[in-house]
Amino acid sequence: MARIDDPEKLRVATGEALAESLNHAGIRYVLINGLYGYPAGIGRDLDILVRPEDVPRIVDRSLQVCAELGWDDLLIRWSPYGTWQLYLIRKDTERLSWLEVDPMLKDTMVLGAAYLFDEWEKPGGFGVDSYRGPFPVSKVGHYVKSQLRPILYGDLARFKHKYALEVVSDPDTIRYLQSLLGPKMAAQFCKATGSGVEGVTGLGKRLKWAINSRYMVRHPLRATRNMFWSRLVRPVRLYWLTAGLVVQVVGPDCPDKVEILNEAKKYLNGCFEVRLKEQWWDAGKRKSAASKPRPGRLLHWWRILAQCARLTWRYYVSDRFMPRSVIQFVLYSGGLADIAEEPSRYGFRSVAGVPLLQRFVPPAIEIVLLPNNSAEGEGASGGEVVSSLVGRPQARRTGAYNGSKRNVVVAGDSAEESGRRLALSILEQIELRFAVSRCGELQRVRLKYSQARRSPQST
Repeated sequence: MARIDDPEKLRVATGEALAESLNHAGIRYVLINGLYGYPAGIGRDLDILVRPEDVPRIVDRSLQVCAELGWDDLLIRWSPYGTWQLYLIRKDTERLSWLEVDPMLKDTMVLGAAYLFDEWEKPGGFGVDSYRGPFPVSKVGHYVKSQLRPILYGDLARFKHKYALEVVSDPDTIRYLQSLLGPKMAAQFCKATGSGVEGVTGLGKRLKWAINSRYMVRHPLRATRNMFWSRLVRPVRLYWLTAGLVVQVVGPDCPDKVEILNEAKKYLNGCFEVRLKEQWWDAGKRKSAASKPRPGRLLHWWRILAQCARLTWRYYVSDRFMPRSVIQFVLYSGGLADIAEEPSRYGFRSVAGVPLLQRFVPPAIEIVLLPNNSAEGEGASGGEVVSSLVGRPQARRTGAYNGSKRNVVVAGDSAEESGRRLALSILEQIELRFAVSRCGELQRVRLKYSQARRSPQST
């Protein structure tokens, strides 16, 4: 297939190709969000409701489409919100091109105690009502995901920046809202949508109460189980398993380092949620070594212990910020290697105990950013760059940074070029973590349903 250079046309063509592939394979699914710009464009992501057992085949079809249309990679992430997130990535020269496809499982889309998508396969539920191009669409499912759900979570900005708030007029949608909210509240809500965004502002809490109270009366045992899952189990899983990465950009000081970091974030083009932070160590500690007396042994080890406690607390509370629907990471302009290379500059007596600073938290991704002040380094790999610096002052600095698990990036002629190189290096590490072949949850799903298919034959 001919290469498509325009990012928006590529996204549309990819979405259509994937839909046609799933249709041809007989995979049951319905699209509920992402077509508000179609056919000229599609949204940031395509949300489709699927059966759990079809997830492996959907991933396989996505890999095929990825190869056919010239995407560089496919990343995958499982979120306890009940969503598989597939990221198709292409590393264009100016910026990252990407498309997210989210196969969603109906039985884990829980609002407090109540299911939002519990009835989608039953008569009168979220069946396929029409086709837009090759996409099977549910009008009620579309309304719940793109209209009702943003109101429930207070995400009203999307009605101003992405698409307009829809007035409820479809009879099937009204009947669904009546079953979900009750006739009185449904009538009030439908009337409020006629007044635009101002009419539904502040309705979220009342709607949540109506949905959950009705569900708890009709299904008390399931509601109790769902409440335990959504309020306790799922937040814990989200907190420990799916929050962001930490990337530390270390190396000799560059005058435009902050600008390079911002250019790296710009290149990633919104595919990932990125937080930029200046210092991994305590603010105000980075002073000239000559201006500070060398600390004593007791003070050194006290500072090591204090920093271990502080960094561990910050990693789990601040750096691993609560996840949303994108891959997230924190990008620091320095890190542990800077401290190890010149400990006295940061208030330590020596390197003794410094590795303990990351002993109790998952290791950060360290990327060495070297200034481009050597013609020998241009176009060379990280190892060649380090070798070419032997005998120079930078070689001593690089020796503290360069290791088997660290990347070396040589800055380009401009901050834009340097940022692009840094972003690609970060992307390589993200690809390692979220590659399809490394997704343990996907492998468990494959095993579960392959065993289920074999069991009737064995009996």
